Amino acid sequence: MVEERNNMTTTLNVVGKTKAEAIQILNDAGVAFRIMQDEEQSFVGTCDWRPERLNLTIKDGLVTVQRNG
Repeated sequence: MVEERNNMTTTLNVVGKTKAEAIQILNDAGVAFRIMQDEEQSFVGTCDWRPERLNLTIKDGLVTVQRNG
């Protein structure tokens, strides 16, 4: 689940989950996220820093990278 600490948010770890599982888990927990790369397709992201948001990379249908920002 999502836990607040000193205005920073620690989040669930979805690395190793399928794309669909990760989306469902994060949506259910109310965690902001965006997919930055899905297989070989990269997406443009804004440069704003949001520590509560997760940036995800998907390879072979699985989340391989999860970073805050």
